[in-house]
Amino acid sequence: NVTLGSLDNTSTSDEGYGNFTEIPSTDVDAGTSYSLSISPGYSGNSFVEYFKAWIDYNQDGDFDDNLELVLNTQTPVNTPVTENILIPSGAFSGSTRLRVMMIFSNSGLPSPDPCENFNFGEIEDYCLNIVGGDGTIPTIDLQKNIKDINVFPNPFTDNILVTFNLEKRTQLQGELYTIDGKFIYNCSHDYPTGPQTFEIPNLENLPQGIYFLKITTEDETVVRKIIKQ
Repeated sequence: NVTLGSLDNTSTSDEGYGNFTEIPSTDVDAGTSYSLSISPGYSGNSFVEYFKAWIDYNQDGDFDDNLELVLNTQTPVNTPVTENILIPSGAFSGSTRLRVMMIFSNSGLPSPDPCENFNFGEIEDYCLNIVGGDGTIPTIDLQKNIKDINVFPNPFTDNILVTFNLEKRTQLQGELYTIDGKFIYNCSHDYPTGPQTFEIPNLENLPQGIYFLKITTEDETVVRKIIKQ
C-alpha cells in the first residue's frame, strides 16, 4: 500500500513493476509537507526489505536531480515506513512522477538506483500534480558523449528538431513517449563525431500535453521534457 495526500493504493504482485499513473493525480502544494507511507505485503512469510522513493520535481524524466530522493530506509525492515516530505517551492508546477521501490535485502543492491533491475521486489509509479511551484530547481545532466542538446521548437506543433554534439562516433536512438510512458516514435542512426541533427516529423495529430524525448547511446541516456501545443 502507498499513501500520500489523497493517494491511497493497495496493489498485489505486479511481476516487479506496477504502472499506476492512470490513477487520478494527487494534488500537492509546493512549500507544504506531506506524509508518504509505504506498507509491504507478502504472499507468505515476511522478508526484510529496502525502501526508496523519488519525485521528479523538475519534470525532466529522471530522478537524478537535487532533492528528488525523498525516502531511503538505508537499513532493511519488514514493517511499514513513513517519511515526512516537503515539496520544495522550486518544484515545477504540473503533473509529474512519484516512484516507490521495495527491494529484498539480500539482493546485493543495498543502494539501488530508480531504474535498477532486480529479482525480488517491486517498483511502482504514480502521478502527482504539483501546485504553486516556481520552477527554479535546476536540471543535472550527466552527459559523457552527447553534448549541447537542444530540442526545438518547444512547445511544438507538428515536428521536433534535435541538435547535439558528439565526442565520438555513436549509434544513437531517439524515442518519444507520453507522460504515462506510452511509446510513440523511434529513430536510430549511426552518427559521426561533431555537430549532428535529427528530426521527428508528422506530430500534428498528437494530443496537446507533456511528452518525453529519450536519447540513448551505448553508455548514456538523456531525457528532455517537451510540450505539444
